Amino acid sequence: MLSKYSIRSLTLLRFPRYRFSQQQQQQKEQQDEWDERTIEAEEANPTLENKEKAFSYFRLFSRIFWWTTSALFGYNLYLNNYKTDPTQELGYQKQINDAAKYCQDQYQAFYDFMTKPAIDKLLPDIPELPFGYEIPKTLVLNISGTLLHMDYVFGVGGEIKRRNGLQRFLEKLPKMYEVVILSDDETMFTQQITQKLDPTRQIFAGAFGRESMVFEKGRYIRDLKYINRPLNRVIVLDSDPERMYQYQDNGIFIKPFDGKQNDEVLKDVLLLLEHLSKPQIKDVRAELRKFGNFDPQVKYLDEVKAREINIKQTMNKGIFGIMNQRKNPQFEQSRRL
Repeated sequence: MLSKYSIRSLTLLRFPRYRFSQQQQQQKEQQDEWDERTIEAEEANPTLENKEKAFSYFRLFSRIFWWTTSALFGYNLYLNNYKTDPTQELGYQKQINDAAKYCQDQYQAFYDFMTKPAIDKLLPDIPELPFGYEIPKTLVLNISGTLLHMDYVFGVGGEIKRRNGLQRFLEKLPKMYEVVILSDDETMFTQQITQKLDPTRQIFAGAFGRESMVFEKGRYIRDLKYINRPLNRVIVLDSDPERMYQYQDNGIFIKPFDGKQNDEVLKDVLLLLEHLSKPQIKDVRAELRKFGNFDPQVKYLDEVKAREINIKQTMNKGIFGIMNQRKNPQFEQSRRL
């Protein structure tokens, strides 16, 4: 015979909705009780609803104030950058404009600190010289890919290879130029290499790494205004024209050095540099335009050979040939070279 508890259990098993309906009924009763308490609290404190409305109004006002101030700030920032006289423009607010200018100056200072050299002059100012004297022209050299090539050898480490004729090339330069290293390598690496190439410190007037270059468009750019020398007397020897796209007229761009020892590039470049160091050449940029900035030593040597052939042919003609050749404008042009 089944007890009343057994009958109740069978009822719950037979009718599962009965159990859930009881739970829903209990939840509904609890919610009704909570609503009654809330109504009683509101009746006891009538200012609660007013406080909620006031808070919602304050939040709305804060949003309007924030977006209006941001819009005016951005607009005054636009006026400072693109208008010659922002005070005459509609929407100008002095306090907001001053704040925008201050923020812009702070951002620009931080940006310059991160992307530009720490000092404005890499080389000291030119001293006052007696009349008729002048300092030699300035030659800026790049290291990696131009003078040296570094390979990684498994089990050995980094192996540095010098370009053919590098030592003779460097020994000749101080007699003609003020030689400066400005490479896109790290400063520590640049100084170590410079010490190896110039242990007596008689070749290089300064050695600077990538920290002395301008970081722009994801790469390091060589800005010649930091050299502190007249641009008409500055020559840059590099293998990558993108490192100085603003001053390509000052560049001698040669083929990158890949470690092979069979090139004679530095030997040919040295002849061109000897020509550019002459005092009568006042602007190296104009002279380099004659030969082009990409492998200009090739065209220069071709013109030198053509001049030598012309002179030999003239000498073979005798004295009358020389007199006639002097009247030829091509002969006068070859003499100027």
